[in-house]
Amino acid sequence: KTDNGVIYNKDMTELIKCPMALYSASFQIPDGVKTIADYAFYECKNIEKFYLPETIETIGMSAFENCMMNAIRLPQSTSSIGMSAFYNCSKLENLIIPEEVEELSTMAFASCDKLTYLYIPANVKRLETSVFYNCKSLTMINSMIEDMNSVKFEISYDGEYNQFNSIPDT
Repeated sequence: KTDNGVIYNKDMTELIKCPMALYSASFQIPDGVKTIADYAFYECKNIEKFYLPETIETIGMSAFENCMMNAIRLPQSTSSIGMSAFYNCSKLENLIIPEEVEELSTMAFASCDKLTYLYIPANVKRLETSVFYNCKSLTMINSMIEDMNSVKFEISYDGEYNQFNSIPDT
C-alpha cells in the first residue's frame, strides 16, 4: 500500500520505505504502524522531526540511518531498536530510550554528533558493541540501571568494551 510515496504493508502495520526525496520538515507515522522496517528512512535527510505513534514496537536495522532529525520521541511501546537504527543522525540532541527496551543493538546510536543527553531505562540488560560510539557531545547519561553488573556488555572485535568510546570525560 502506498501513501504519498511512502510504502506500507497491506494492513498498514509496517512502514517499509519512505522515499529519500520526500521534502517535508516533519513526518507523522500513522497510528497502527507497529514496525519501522530495515532502512525505511535511510538517508531521508529532508525530514527534521519524526512523530511516532504509540503503536510502534520495532525499529529496524538502519531505519533512520543518516537522517537529519533534530528530535524524535520514541514511544513507550517500543521494545526493539535495531542495529545502526539511528547511526549518524548528526543533529539528534536528546534521546530517551523507552522502558520496554531490554537490548541496545550494535552501533544503534553511534556517530550522533550532537547527542548531549541520554536516558537508559532499568530494563536494559544488554549493550552490544559501539552503541554510543563517536557520540562526542554526550555529556549526560541518566541511567536507571541499579546494578551495572547485571548488564551484559558485548566485547568488540578488538577485545575491548567500547559501548561508550569517544564520549568525553566530565
